[in-house]
Amino acid sequence: MLPHYGAPTQTHLPTHGNGCAFRLPRQSFDFSSLTPGGTKQELVLGMRIEVITFRELTLWVRVHAITVTGQGKLRVLTKIVTPSWEQPNVSYVDPTPIGSLDIHGSVAPELRDATLKLGYGTCIQVSLEGTQDHPSVSDTIQAALSIDVFGRR
Repeated sequence: MLPHYGAPTQTHLPTHGNGCAFRLPRQSFDFSSLTPGGTKQELVLGMRIEVITFRELTLWVRVHAITVTGQGKLRVLTKIVTPSWEQPNVSYVDPTPIGSLDIHGSVAPELRDATLKLGYGTCIQVSLEGTQDHPSVSDTIQAALSIDVFGRR
């Protein structure tokens, strides 16, 4: 099971049939302590975010501050989650992302967006993945981000 970062925020703000399915206020993240050589860590930011009423989703990431050096990488991932009636405490997560957004460089403030391919499923998971790709040196991988998932009905 992946670690959960903070409390999931699920805010519904209807605007003419559209709305915000998920909102993560500004948070600071630091993956600099990962071991070099391709080590990855995925932090779950929101789990079981209900999106069944939406036909189209857009991921918005606000980069408030960022420092990524060398071969370090940051990526926001969204995946389908299917809860089970038989095991309500277990989340079945499709390992293939329906959308991802690479956060790189040193430009801040910046707004990045991606359209999510919602073909099936009732819920999604939003996570942040940090990767230390350099074979022998630890890169600095730090960012302050806020994330929204907007839906259109």
